[in-house]
Amino acid sequence: MSGDSLNFSRTASNRIETRPTFVLVEPVDLKSVVDMPSLACAILLGACSSEDIDPVLIPGQTRIHDYLFSEGLPEVWALMDRLGEDVIKELDTPIAISTILERGYSAFEVEMTGLYQDIILDKHTQIYIGGDRLEYFFSAAETMGGVYHYYLTHRETESLALVDLYVDEILEADPCLIGFSVFSSFDPLTRAIRKKLKSRSETPIIVGGALLPYLPVQDFARLAEREQTDYLCVGMAEQYLPSLINSISNGQYEQGIPGVFRITGEEVSGLPLLNAPMPDTHNYPDYSQFDLDRYPTLTRILPVITAYGCTWSRCAFCSHHKGYLKSFHAIPIEHVVDTLLHLQRRYRCNHFAIHDEELPPGRAQQMSIELLDRKVENVRFYAYGRLGKGYD
Repeated sequence: MSGDSLNFSRTASNRIETRPTFVLVEPVDLKSVVDMPSLACAILLGACSSEDIDPVLIPGQTRIHDYLFSEGLPEVWALMDRLGEDVIKELDTPIAISTILERGYSAFEVEMTGLYQDIILDKHTQIYIGGDRLEYFFSAAETMGGVYHYYLTHRETESLALVDLYVDEILEADPCLIGFSVFSSFDPLTRAIRKKLKSRSETPIIVGGALLPYLPVQDFARLAEREQTDYLCVGMAEQYLPSLINSISNGQYEQGIPGVFRITGEEVSGLPLLNAPMPDTHNYPDYSQFDLDRYPTLTRILPVITAYGCTWSRCAFCSHHKGYLKSFHAIPIEHVVDTLLHLQRRYRCNHFAIHDEELPPGRAQQMSIELLDRKVENVRFYAYGRLGKGYD
């Protein structure tokens, strides 16, 4: 449903009753702007679909920006207006809030709706080439997001319409499990959403993501209480999350699933996921529920992964190799190119961001040769690489 409506929720009446429904909330960062969807969520959606589970995505940035620059403008204005002079002076926002308030709501509404129309909906090429208006869009999004971030961390959050919007969409899907993906930190918006969910539903909540492998298990009970979650998952959730969803859907909890920790009060039960074996097969990432044309880019960009871990694993500034994966595992080049072709054809995308820890020069060469041998045209990708022999 890419490029259509931003209402991604589905009701219990129009889903296949024999399949358990799992709701997944995309990571959110109120104070920054990204230009592509979440790879981790796309991989999870693909894994769930392959196991006969009905996954429902609640988008992050695209959903928030659609709200902030349109129907949410009255709430944004009211929040800014209630901040007070002292707080406004302290808040480090790209656009001065005092300047926005001085101009009045009508000017603010016209400017923000016009900005969203130009950058996201119409995508005027000249605006992107010029850069100034695009940069102003980023500043506006980060300013409005910063206001919400302040309220969510310093003031009462129960009355925020943005939180209610998320909660309503999640509960409308009638899931058996609600999942939240986190990246580098726990964000205050999804924490407020989970708190509201707990007050309105008994549906269990699971939280996982790239941050979890670095946190000590002995802190999980305290963490679960603060983050309003029943489960914490560590490692590559696509390997074991479908088993947990199916067991919960059947009215039971399957114990002993590596990487899944269940928290009940002060009790933490679960098995660590250390040096987990990599799967022999890899599902395609599923981007069908993301709104791919509502990112601030002229062309679609999709993230992919071709390998897990790092061949070097010795950089002092990097902590990635200290997580759950202690070795380098490369997906076969043939499958990597199959994935690029699948994504190119299904989503009309020619630009890809490789999200590996690093792309060794040998792998980059093999991928290029495979693309040439199969006469794949118009595929562009970029990746991280460690400068060394082969890239000189």
